Amino acid sequence: MLSSHPRLHVPDETGFLPFLETDPRADLDPTAVSSLLQRIGERNRFWDGLVSDEAAFYARLPVPTLPFVLDALYRLQIPPDTPRWGDKTPSYVQYIAQIQAIFPRAQFIHLIRDGRDAALSARAKWGQAKPYMDLSDLLRNWVRNVQAGRSTGHQLGPQSYYEVRYETLITDPAGTLQALCTYLGETYDPA
Repeated sequence: MLSSHPRLHVPDETGFLPFLETDPRADLDPTAVSSLLQRIGERNRFWDGLVSDEAAFYARLPVPTLPFVLDALYRLQIPPDTPRWGDKTPSYVQYIAQIQAIFPRAQFIHLIRDGRDAALSARAKWGQAKPYMDLSDLLRNWVRNVQAGRSTGHQLGPQSYYEVRYETLITDPAGTLQALCTYLGETYDPA
């Protein structure tokens, strides 16, 4: 839904942000950026090979640090001239603090679905691949994720953390998205 907004785009899940082991403040030389691009490609095959000319990519970086490298990569995945991008990787709820260290001005949206529905959906998706995951495990994981998001969100405050109930989004999409756009500082667009 957010990707339908003309100023926002959220590409597919990435899965690599909190695992890059790179100081967000450190200046990176071309070799370090090349190594970073390789690690990202190893963690997400859809991001492997995004940069065909690493020297040109490096030269275009406003500042050769992790946040600018990531911003440049995300911009390769979103429509041109889109001012803002996001990430929707569900496991990132456990890593909000690490991601906030990379992007201090980031705004986090914690989409919370009813635990029973979330567990049933996960079991339907992963049941064959992970038969050891029973509903009890999935519900405990849901509790851990909700608690982690809320705990970190409480520390960040309302300017950086916003909760959305999935069921409210489904029953009142316009109202929920209007409130979400207000939180993001964006004008609501019915699209």
